[in-house]
Order: sequence, then structure tokens, then C-alpha cells
Amino acid sequence: MKTHSDELALYVAVVEAGSFRQAAENLGIDNSVVSRGVKRLEEKLATILLHRTTRRLTLTPEGEWYYQRAQQVLSDMAAAEENLLARQSQPEGVLKVDAATPFIIHQLVPIIGEFRRRYPAIELQLESSESFIN
Repeated sequence: MKTHSDELALYVAVVEAGSFRQAAENLGIDNSVVSRGVKRLEEKLATILLHRTTRRLTLTPEGEWYYQRAQQVLSDMAAAEENLLARQSQPEGVLKVDAATPFIIHQLVPIIGEFRRRYPAIELQLESSESFIN
């Protein structure tokens, strides 16, 4: 069963392509799948979104309004998915570094700012000691 977001994506593809045939070609699916998806969407909404003729496809006023919102919804969904995927690929947690004071001062302190910008989900804990560290 097609989801509402699938039908939204089909509708936006048709509007942007200017035809069912071109949208189907762009998506790599059969023309009838695109046509049925848009038809289902119109039936769910009880609204005609597109005027269809053999030569031309135009948006109804409701279709134009819905297209603008559908574009925004799909854009928001893509951004949310991208954000979640990025969160999964970002390291997080506590990083404890125990090192000699000169090493911390000369090697780590100069790069801490960049490290924090690059890995904001890591809590950095620096400890300094002058004894032998294994």
C-alpha cells in the first residue's frame, strides 16, 4: 500500500516534470503507477489538483496551494531524515585523556576548539599528571 508521502512525492514529481509521462520516466517507474498515485491523492482529498488534457497539464488553484505545501513537507521530511542519519554517524560520549601537563598544554590545548566544533556531542575530560602513565 502506498503511503501518503509516496503520493505527495508523485504529485510533486508530476507538477515539476509537467507531465505524468515525464514524471514516470524521471522516477523510473511505470506511467500508470504515477497516474494512479495522483488519482488516489485527489480522491483522498476530495479535490481536483490538476486539469488534464491530451496536450497540457495545469494546476487548479487548490493544486497550486497543495503543491507549495507538499514541497515544504517533503523538504522537511528529507531534512529530518538527513539529521537523524547524521546524528547516528556522529560520535558521542565521554573522552577521557590523561597525559603529562606539557603534552596537554602544547599538543591538545591548541586543537580543542576545533575538536569541540567538529564533535559537539563528545564530552572531553582532560587530566594532567606527571607520573608514568601506562
